[in-house]
Amino acid sequence: MQKINYTIIIEPDDDVWLAHIPAIPGCYAPGDTPEEALQELEIVFEMILEEYTDEGRPLPPDIEVEVGASKSRGGYGGRPKVRISVLSSKRKPSSI
Repeated sequence: MQKINYTIIIEPDDDVWLAHIPAIPGCYAPGDTPEEALQELEIVFEMILEEYTDEGRPLPPDIEVEVGASKSRGGYGGRPKVRISVLSSKRKPSSI
């Protein structure tokens, strides 16, 4: 079983909060609060993990994210970020 650390970006987006894992395409979720967005992201992540597992694909490695840079330079404009660890295996984790 392999442990993978992922960076999660949580940022305001119009009238909602958006949480996403930049390293995993399509792994994002909105919420009314940062906590709700993170909870919704957990559900999305578990679905993506199941898809990768069913297809026999490994999860991608985390990517470096420069917090505080402008979007035009590939950064995430000072938005809050957190790091999580997940176990990559044939079993789904109970939480991210």
